[in-house]
Amino acid sequence: MPSFVRFFQYPVPLDERERWLRYLVQSYQTTMNDLGVETWIMHGTLIGWYRNRKILPFDHDGDVQMTEESLSWLADHHNATIHAFRSHERTYLLDINPQHVKDSLEDVNNPVDGRWIDTSNGMWLDITSVRPHPGPAEQEEPVLRTKFGHQYAIGDIYPLQKTDFEGVPTLVPAKAEELLVRQYGEGILTQTAYKGYRWDPKTKLWVKDQA
Repeated sequence: MPSFVRFFQYPVPLDERERWLRYLVQSYQTTMNDLGVETWIMHGTLIGWYRNRKILPFDHDGDVQMTEESLSWLADHHNATIHAFRSHERTYLLDINPQHVKDSLEDVNNPVDGRWIDTSNGMWLDITSVRPHPGPAEQEEPVLRTKFGHQYAIGDIYPLQKTDFEGVPTLVPAKAEELLVRQYGEGILTQTAYKGYRWDPKTKLWVKDQA
């Protein structure tokens, strides 16, 4: 049973979800910074960073990556640890999947290598690791691959860019915009309406449509 299930509260109140997800990314990044672990945001979380350095208010979880070496170190030294944040009045569980050591796309039940879990409600950030794999025959440079099957050239990720996200020092991939377009299409950088929210270009915020 996934660890977040024992903490999960359903339904998560919509008016609270954005704040709790913000707390998740702030607490995770602060902890990783304190531990000296190199990690970066990806996927929907990276979209939020690109638009306004904030989480997407309609998102349900978050996505971060790190190298397999960093993940193994966390597994060895900090797995199943609880981290308290008085400013949030919450605690968070770092849960590393023991199957992270298996490098196979066929293990469809274990593509997520770890989670950062809010113990108050079960919301989480997915942690996936990247590791080198041989690239296509015509490409000399190896690729970085996750167990979800996402592949990146090393130059897509490195050198990581120093930035901030939800007010906390954060890293993003070298070619963040290019990766987003590749994964989601050209419109992802300029989309103005999604899931009952609209983009306000003046405030640079997603605003919920009025019922």
